[in-house]
Amino acid sequence: MDAALGESETATAVTRSVAKKAADEGAASENDEPAADAAAADEEVDASAETISPKKRTVSGGATKAVAADAAAADAAAADEDAEVAEAASAADADVATKGEDGEGKAADSDPAAADAAESDADADAVDAAADSAAKDGAAAKAATANTAADAAAEASADPGSDAAADAAAKEKPSSAAGSVSDAGPLAWRSANMSREDVDPKGPCRRDIKLHCQGVEPGNAVLSLCLTFHIKNENSGNELGGPKISKKCKKDIRAFRAEMYKDLAMDKALATACKADITKFCDDDFLYPEPGNIVACLREVNQVEKMADACRTEILRAQLDAAEDFKMDPQLNDLCSAEADRLCQGVEPGEGRIQECLREHRGKLAWECQAELFRQEVENADDIRLNVRLFQACLNDQRRFCADVKYGDARVKDCLEDHHLDAEFSPSCKTEFEKMMARRATDFRLDSTLRKYCKADIAEICYPDAEDISDVANFDAKVIECLQDYRDELKDPKCKASVHRLTQRAAEDIRFDRPLADACHEDRTTICRDVPDGMAQVFLCLQDNMGKLKESCRTALFEQLVRMAEDIDFKFPMKRACSSELQKFCKDIPHGHAARVKCLQENIDSSDMGEECRKEVKRDMARSAGDYRLNYRLHRACLPEIQKHCSHACDAASVNGSVTCAGTVVKCLQEQQDQIESESCKQEITAFSILEAKDPLSLDVPLQAACKGDLGALCPDVGRDHGRSLTCLRSKRDKLSAACKKEEMRFSVMEASDIRITPSLMNGCGQELQSFCRDVPPTEGHAFKCLQEHLGDVGMGAACKGEVNLQEARQAGNYRLDVRMRKECEGDVKQHCDGADEGKEGHAVVLKCMVDNFKSLAPTCQSEVAYVVRMALFQYHHGAELTAPCDAAVDEVCTSTGSAKPKEINGAVIGVYGQCLLSAKPDKLSEDCRGLVKVAAKEGAHLAGGLDQAKLDEALAKLKELPAGAAADGSARKSTLVISGWLAFAALLAVVVVAVAAGFGIYHKYFSPTRNYTLVVKSAPPGTV
Repeated sequence: MDAALGESETATAVTRSVAKKAADEGAASENDEPAADAAAADEEVDASAETISPKKRTVSGGATKAVAADAAAADAAAADEDAEVAEAASAADADVATKGEDGEGKAADSDPAAADAAESDADADAVDAAADSAAKDGAAAKAATANTAADAAAEASADPGSDAAADAAAKEKPSSAAGSVSDAGPLAWRSANMSREDVDPKGPCRRDIKLHCQGVEPGNAVLSLCLTFHIKNENSGNELGGPKISKKCKKDIRAFRAEMYKDLAMDKALATACKADITKFCDDDFLYPEPGNIVACLREVNQVEKMADACRTEILRAQLDAAEDFKMDPQLNDLCSAEADRLCQGVEPGEGRIQECLREHRGKLAWECQAELFRQEVENADDIRLNVRLFQACLNDQRRFCADVKYGDARVKDCLEDHHLDAEFSPSCKTEFEKMMARRATDFRLDSTLRKYCKADIAEICYPDAEDISDVANFDAKVIECLQDYRDELKDPKCKASVHRLTQRAAEDIRFDRPLADACHEDRTTICRDVPDGMAQVFLCLQDNMGKLKESCRTALFEQLVRMAEDIDFKFPMKRACSSELQKFCKDIPHGHAARVKCLQENIDSSDMGEECRKEVKRDMARSAGDYRLNYRLHRACLPEIQKHCSHACDAASVNGSVTCAGTVVKCLQEQQDQIESESCKQEITAFSILEAKDPLSLDVPLQAACKGDLGALCPDVGRDHGRSLTCLRSKRDKLSAACKKEEMRFSVMEASDIRITPSLMNGCGQELQSFCRDVPPTEGHAFKCLQEHLGDVGMGAACKGEVNLQEARQAGNYRLDVRMRKECEGDVKQHCDGADEGKEGHAVVLKCMVDNFKSLAPTCQSEVAYVVRMALFQYHHGAELTAPCDAAVDEVCTSTGSAKPKEINGAVIGVYGQCLLSAKPDKLSEDCRGLVKVAAKEGAHLAGGLDQAKLDEALAKLKELPAGAAADGSARKSTLVISGWLAFAALLAVVVVAVAAGFGIYHKYFSPTRNYTLVVKSAPPGTV
C-alpha cells in the first residue's frame, strides 16, 4: 500500500507519527472533523449572505463570502492532509492494522466514523490493486480517461444528436479550453477569488481518483467531471463492479462543484465558450456583481436570444448539474440551503431529490427560497432532461414513442403526452409524467409553450390576473382560467392551440385542473374516494353526484363544464367512445363551436352508431340539458335573447341552491320563441327541441322533475324506455299530479307547434312528408294539416295514417294542441270559455264550449273551430269526447245492416262516417250532432269559396275531371266513381244552392274568409254510403 501511496506520501506519513499514535488510541473519528469544519464554514458563509432579489438576480456581500469560503477550503485541505497521513501511517503499521477482533469491535462501537475508516482501510489493498491494474493498460487507459470530461457531458445531456459539433469543439482539448484568465474579458477581474481548479487529488477523493480516473490530470474541473460521471453511472446502475465512490469524495466533489458555479474563473470551459455572449448580454457589474450571477444571466438569455452553440452546450451542462443538485445553482444554493438543512435532513443529494423535498414543504419555505425554486422550475420546463426523475423514468418510453423528436420547446414532453394513455406506456413513466402534468397545471409559466406563445394575449386580456412573471407562482392558476374563458378572443393561433391542449388535459384528469382539484379535494376524498385518477373517472363521479357536493366544488365544477362544452376534445369519455363514429359521420366537420358534438347528436339514431358511443352521447345530452350554458351553440347564439326575455328564468333554481338553471332558461326560450328575433337563436332552440322530443323524460328537465313521482307510481313497468314512459303518462292523464300534468301539457303544446318535434310523426310519415308536403313549412301546424289533407291518397301509408289519427284525436281533446286555433281563438276562449276545462284538460271541454258559442265567435276563430270539428268527423273516433253526440247516428245511419264494417286505423275510420253524417237527413241526427254537422258545414261552405255560383260551377267541373282515388282503408276501387270529403260536400252544397234559392240567406249568415283547401276525390264499391 505504501508503494501505491508514493514515496513522498510515505515519507510524510513516517514523520507525522502523531497521527499513528492517534489511530492506535482509537481516535479515528477525527477523520470526519475536516468535513465537519468545511460544512460549518459553509453554513457560516450562507448565514452571512444577504437576500437575492429574484428580479435582478444580484448577491451582496460577495467579498466576505469569498474570504470565508477560501478559509473553509484551506482548513478542510489541511485537515484532509492530516487525515491522509494518519491513514497512511496506520496502514504502514501491520500490528495496528491487524488488531484483534475485540479491539476492532470496541473501536467500531465507540465511534461509527472510526468503523467506517477501518472498513475503508480494509478495502485499501483491493483499491490499490485495481488502480495498478488500470495503470498497466498504458496509453489506452490514458486515452480513455483523457476524454472523460467530454464523455460525462455527452452522457449528462443524453442527446448525441444535439449540438454534437459544438460539443466536440468545446471539449476536444479541455486544457486549452480554459485559456488564460486574462483572455476572459469581463471575467478577468473575478479571477482573484479563485481557490482551486479541480478537486484535490490528495484529498478525500485520492483513492477514488486512482480507481476511476487514473491518468486524468487535475485542472479545469476534469477530475470532478470524471468522478461525477462515475457517480451518475453508479446511480443509474451502469457502473461495472468494484468499490463505489466514497461518501467523503462525493461530499468533496459536491463542495467543489458548488463553488465552481459560484465563480466562473473556476469553470473555464463555460467562461471560454460563453465569452462573447457574456460580453454581449451579461457584462454589467451592477446587475451581475458576482460570477454566479452571470450563469443566471446566461440561463435567462438562453430562453429568448440566439447564443453561440458552444455556450448553449455549456449552459445546458450547468442546468443539468443544477437539476441534479440544487447546490449547483448559486442562487438556489444561497437562498435554500438553510431550508434544505432544516426540512430535508436525511435526503440524499442528487437526482433532484432535495428540490422535490423542498417543493413538498413549499408552504414552510421562505418567500425568497420559493421564488428561486420556482424560477428553476420555469427555466427547466422546456427540456425533459432537466427533470431528472422524469427523464430517467421515461427514457425507454421516449426511445419507443419519440425517438425522432428533438429536445427543447417541450417537444419530447408533448410527444409523450400524446402516448401516455397507450397500453405500451410504462407504469413508472406514467406515474412520473402525470405528476409533472399536475404540477404544470398550477401555473402557466410552467407550461413552456403557453408561456412562449401566449405572452402578448396574457398581457392584453389577462393582465390584471397575470402578476409579474418573476414573482412566486400563482397556485390558483388564474391566468390559465382567463385564457380558457377568453379563448375565442386570443389572437395568436399558437396560443389558441396551447390553450386547447391544456383544456384537453384538464378534461382527462382532475389533477391537471388545479383550481377544480383544490375546490373539490374534500369531495374527491369522500364521495369519490374509490374512483381511480385518470380517464376522466373522477370528473364523471363528481358530475353524477353534483347535488351532494359542497358549494365551492359544485361551482368550480360547473364553471369548468361550461368551458368544456365547446369542443368534443374536452369531452374525454365521449371522444374516446366515439372515435370510429367521428371518422364515419364527422370526418369533415371542423373542431370548435361544438360542431362535432352536434354531428354525433344528429346521428344518434343511426344503425351505424355503436352502443358505447350512443350511450356517451345520450349521457352528455342529458347533462347539457340541465343548463343552457352547457349547450355551447345555444348559449352563444341566444345570450342576447336570454338577457332580453329570460333574464329571471333561473332565479328559482338559484334560490334552491342549484348552480344550474335546471332547464328553466331553455323552457323560457321555447315558450318565447315567437318573440325571438335572432334567426340563429331560433335555429338552436329548434335543434335542441328536436333532440329533446326524442327522449323528453331525460332531456326536458322540468318535465322530468315534475313527473318523476308519477312515473314511479303510475308506470312502474315501463323501465328506462322514455318513449313508453311518456305514452303511459298521457294515457293516465286524469291521475297525474298537477305539476306533472302542467309540464306534460307544456311539452305537448311545444310538440304540436313543429312537426319536427314530434318523433312519432317524423318516423311514421317521413316518406309522405317528402312526397306530399315537401314545400310546406314544418311549423305552425302547416305540415300536419298537409298530412291530414292527403289521408285518402294512394301513397299514404298505413303507419302514417295511424300516427295522424292519434295526433288528431289528441287535438280534438285539447284545443291547445291545434296551433292555429290556439292563436286565433285566444280572445274568444277567454271571453266565452275561460277556465272551462280546469281539471278536465284532454276532454274537449273548451271545444264543446266553442261549438255552443259558435255564432258569437270572431270570424277567424269560427273558421278554425269549424276545421277542427270537420277533421274530427272526417277522422272519426267512436267514443271521442268531441264527436260522442254523433255515435248513435253513426251506428244507426252510417252502418248498413249486413255490410262489412269500415276498416279502422288506430281507432279512426277515415272519411266514411264523416261523409255519411254530412249527407244525412237532419231528422236522423240528434240535436247535439246536428250542431256539430252545422259547424263542420260552415267550414265546408268557406272551403268552396262561398255562394258565388260561378265558383261553384267551376269546382264541380274540376270535380268531374279528377281521376278515381283510393278507398279510405287503402283498398283499390274498381267501379262506381264516388266523391267524398271536402269536394263531396262542395258538390252537395252547389246542388242545394241551385235547387233551393232560400238557402242563400242561411249560408250567407255563416260566411267568413278562410284558408284554401285541397279537393279530394274518392271512389267506393257499390252499396257504400
